[in-house]
Amino acid sequence: LRTRVLKLEEDLQQAVKIGNNFLVNNARLEEELGDTHKRYVSRVETLQQELYSTRRKLECVTETAKGLSAELEHARDQIAKSRKECSAHQAAVKRLEATLDEKEGELSHEACLAEKTKLQNQVHRLEEQLCESHQANERLRAHETSMGAGTLGDSSHSSQGMREQELQLLVEELQAEVADLKRERDSLFNRLNVAEDRLRSTLDDLAAQKTLTQNQEDECMQLRAQLESLQMDQVDPMRRGNSLFSEVEDRRLKQEQELLSLRTRYRALSEQKQFLQEQVRQSRNQMAMILAMGSDSKADARQLRRLQASMASATAEIHRLTGALARQSGEHQTLPDDAVADGNPLAGLLKMERHRVKALEEERAVLLKSIAERQLREDRLLREIHEATRKSEALEAQLLKAVIRKSSEEQASSTDVQGKREVREHLGIVEKKPPELREVIPLRANVPAATVNTTGDASGAGGLPEDPAQKTDTKEVQATRTKVTFGEDSSKENDEPTPDTAGSTKKGPKLRGTLLKPKAQVLNPGKVVTEVPECKQQ
Repeated sequence: LRTRVLKLEEDLQQAVKIGNNFLVNNARLEEELGDTHKRYVSRVETLQQELYSTRRKLECVTETAKGLSAELEHARDQIAKSRKECSAHQAAVKRLEATLDEKEGELSHEACLAEKTKLQNQVHRLEEQLCESHQANERLRAHETSMGAGTLGDSSHSSQGMREQELQLLVEELQAEVADLKRERDSLFNRLNVAEDRLRSTLDDLAAQKTLTQNQEDECMQLRAQLESLQMDQVDPMRRGNSLFSEVEDRRLKQEQELLSLRTRYRALSEQKQFLQEQVRQSRNQMAMILAMGSDSKADARQLRRLQASMASATAEIHRLTGALARQSGEHQTLPDDAVADGNPLAGLLKMERHRVKALEEERAVLLKSIAERQLREDRLLREIHEATRKSEALEAQLLKAVIRKSSEEQASSTDVQGKREVREHLGIVEKKPPELREVIPLRANVPAATVNTTGDASGAGGLPEDPAQKTDTKEVQATRTKVTFGEDSSKENDEPTPDTAGSTKKGPKLRGTLLKPKAQVLNPGKVVTEVPECKQQ
C-alpha cells in the first residue's frame, strides 16, 4: 500500500508538473495569439487606409480627367468662336479694303474729271475773253480812225487799263480756285490717313487674335494629349488586371455600344416609316381628289374654287414679298444718296458699317448667352451622369459582393449537403416542396395502418411483442408502392431508377414529387418504425 501511495504521489506530482507546463504553454500561446491578433489588426488597418487612399486618389484622378475634358470642350468652343470671329474680321477687312480701293479710284477719277472740266471752262472763258478783246480792239480801231489824232493817245491808255483790270480779276479767280482745290486735296489726304490708321489697328487686332488662337490651339493639343493618356491608362488591361470589375465594365461598354447601334437603327427605321406613311397619305389624298373630280361636277367646281383661292393667296404673298424687297432695296439705295448730299461720300459707308457692327455685337451677345446656357446645361448633365455612374458602380459592387458571398456560402454548404443527402435518401425525405397533387396516390387495400411497437425500457415496463406477419405485410407494401407522378413535372427527369433502368442510371439531385424508398429500416432503441410515409413535405 505504501508503495502504491508513493507511486500515486509521484504520479500526482508528475501530473501537477505537466499541468503547470500546460498552463505556462497556454499562457504563452495566449500571449502569442494576442500579439498576432494585434499585428494582423494593425496590418488590416494599414491595408484599409491604403485602400481608402487609393480610392481617394482614383476619385481625384477621375475628377481631374473630367475637369480636363470639360476645359478641353470649353477651349474647343472658344477656339471655334475665335476662328469664326477671325474669319468674320478678315472678311470685313477685305470688304473695307475693296471699298477703300473703289473710293480712292472714284475720288481720283472724279478729281481728274473736275480739274479737266474746270480747265475746259477756264479755256472757254479765256477764249470768250479773247474774242471780246478782239472785238473791243476792232471797235477801238474803228473809233480811232473816226476820231482824230488827239484823242488816239487817251483811248489807248484807257483800253490798256481796262485790260489790266480784267486780267487781275482772272488771276484772282484762278488763285481762289487753286486754293479750294488744295484744301479739298488736304481733306482727302487726311481721310485717307485716318482710314489707313483704322486699317492698321484692325490688322494689329487680327494678328493678336491669331496669336491668341494659336496659343489656345497649342494648349488644347496638350490637354488632348493628356486626356488621351489618362484614358489609355484607365482602359489599359495591363493595369486593370483580370478582375470581375474589369470584366463587368467591359460587358457594360459592349452593351452600351450595342444599345447605341440599336438606337440609331431604330431612329433610321422610324424615319423610314414616317416617310413611307407620308407617301401613303399623299397617294391616298391624290386618289381621293381624282375620285372626287371624276365622280361629280360639284366636286370639280369645289376643287376649282379651292385652287383659285390658294392661287390668289399665293399671288398676294408674292406681291407682299416683292413690295418688302423693293422697300429694302430703296432703303439701301437711299443711304449713299444721303451721304453724298451731306458732302461726305464715306459717311453713308460708315453709317452702314456702324449698323452692321451693332447688329454683329447683338448677335454675338445672343450667341454668348446661348453658349453660357448650353455650358450650364452640359455641366448639370455631367454632374447627373457622374452621380448615376457612381450609383451604378456602387450597385454593381454590392451585387458582385452578394454574388461572391452567395457562391462562397454555396461552396461551404455543398459539402454538408452532399453528406446529408444520403441520410435523407435513407429516411425518404423529399428535399424540395412538391406542388399540388394532381393524381390520387392509390394505396393497397386491406393494408393495416403503421404500427409502432414499443419495447420495454430498462426499468422493466412491459410492451407488446412484435408480429412477424405484420413485418412481412409492411415489406410487401413497401415493395409494391407506386411511384408518385404529377401533371406538370411528368416530363422532367426523374433520378429515381425505374425497374427497366435500375442498373444503368446514376444518382442525381431529386426533383419535386419523387418518392424516395427507404433502403433499410430505421431502428431505434425505443421504437421500431415499420412503415415510412409516402411523401413528406419540408
